[in-house]
This record gives sequence, C-alpha cells and structure tokens, in this order.
Amino acid sequence: LEDFGHSVLIDNPLAARFDPLAAFSANAPLHLDIGFGAGESIANSAYLNPDQNYLGLEVHRPGVGQLLLKLDAQKSRNVRVAVVDAVEFLHRSIGSKSLSSVGFFAPIRGPSSAIANDA
Repeated sequence: LEDFGHSVLIDNPLAARFDPLAAFSANAPLHLDIGFGAGESIANSAYLNPDQNYLGLEVHRPGVGQLLLKLDAQKSRNVRVAVVDAVEFLHRSIGSKSLSSVGFFAPIRGPSSAIANDA
C-alpha cells in the first residue's frame, strides 16, 4: 500500500496548478469528488468506469486511508487524491475547464444552528 498510496496521493496540492495530463496515464474526462468521506462512491465509480479519471479532495485523513485501501484492493488506477481544503484547491490549483463533473458530499451533523434557532 505504501507504493500504491504514493502514486495516488498528490503531494503538496497547493504548490502548483493541477495538470490532469501529468497526473493520469490516460487523457479522459475528469470527475471531481469533494468530501468523499470513506470513499465508497468514488471507489465504485472508478471501478465501474475505468475509462474515466477521478480526483478526490478530502480533509479527513481516516477517510483518505479507507479510500486508498479500497482502490488498492480493486486495483483502480484512475483516481488521484489530495488531502486539502477544497475551496483553496479550487481557487488556486485547478481550472474549471479541466472538469467533466463535480460531486459535493457534505457531512450531516444534525440540524444547523439556523434551523435550531427557528424552532
């Protein structure tokens, strides 16, 4: 997993613009998943669509580890992962024309304070 993780993880994702052609072995549509949690969705998508590329952004390191284990087990090579704040990454490191789709997965943590205050 050590060698596999190094090929999937993007080192210092804010240091330079993300170049999909350099990151992936195939020039294919690129799908961005923000906040992928434990990685079930992105791993399944990558497995079912090996002709597509996937970029996952996540700040929760245990979730990144779970995704890496899934990708290694299923031998998916069409995913790259950055442990980074998505807002910063989107502003500094990727062009919108690079993306074919964007998925945003937000954690559900109970009622928001706005909803709680209205009750």
